[in-house]
Amino acid sequence: MISLVALDGEAHVWSADDWLTLRRDHRICGQLTGILAGVSHQTKHNGLPLALLPEETRLLLQEKIARLVDYEALRQKPSGDLKAKFEEYQKHCYQEQVKSHEEERKKKVTEMVDIIVEGKRRKLMGLSTKKAKRRKLDNSSSAEASSSYAEEFELPDRDSIIKEELSKIVPIPEDSALATIPTECPWLDTMTPTEIPYPLPSRRIEWLKTKTFADLWKRGYFITAGQKFGGDFLVYPGDPLKFHAQYIVTCRLPEESIPALELIALCRVGTSVKKAVILATFDTDDGNSEEEETVTYQTLNWVT
Repeated sequence: MISLVALDGEAHVWSADDWLTLRRDHRICGQLTGILAGVSHQTKHNGLPLALLPEETRLLLQEKIARLVDYEALRQKPSGDLKAKFEEYQKHCYQEQVKSHEEERKKKVTEMVDIIVEGKRRKLMGLSTKKAKRRKLDNSSSAEASSSYAEEFELPDRDSIIKEELSKIVPIPEDSALATIPTECPWLDTMTPTEIPYPLPSRRIEWLKTKTFADLWKRGYFITAGQKFGGDFLVYPGDPLKFHAQYIVTCRLPEESIPALELIALCRVGTSVKKAVILATFDTDDGNSEEEETVTYQTLNWVT
């Protein structure tokens, strides 16, 4: 089961594996809020942690896909022992990089040994040809002279060449190694989490958004926040990395009126970005409580 870490009233995902599982297997996108190591000054792409919408969190808990946990140890000031442990972890990561670099270099040398041997042979042949020309042999062609003088040079065998090339490998300087910035605590499995509940919606509009999100999710859609187009949700037929949104969903209570200008703005935005505007509300005829009310939808079109 995936563990969602509670932080400042929101649920976060710090593990890259959990992020991939949520997106690929459960159609939960969330919002990446961290920076990418090494490119911290750019703002186009974000990294872990992943912050989840309240609707996403409630859905995952309801479907028993995840649990919400709190780690008290993560909120405490790091001790001296923990700092030493982290420095040891950094050294281990550096040694892993050195080992990986050496293995990659060995692989390339082994793959290119024939090219290296041929290059050395041609170099020796070139040296012998120059010697032949200097001595000005009278009864031999230059090719024969090259051949005879090439015998003066002993061409190393493959194993010797591989050994020679491997001896040239220089370890990665420690100050040039890639910085290892884990998004998840490396020792999380040694900490004891406390499972905590997530609060239920306190207002009816929150119930509507929660139920709308869950209903659309069960229909097989990907759903993200829709504020950038003036709605509550954007609904996609597939992964947002591959598809454009089809619908802009705005949630309104049955007794709530929509100002004319706001209604016009919603419809015109939907038309300009080629997305259908969907009004989600509670069915006023079922007479059920907030937890049992069903959601109905109405499409809004801009007609010129």
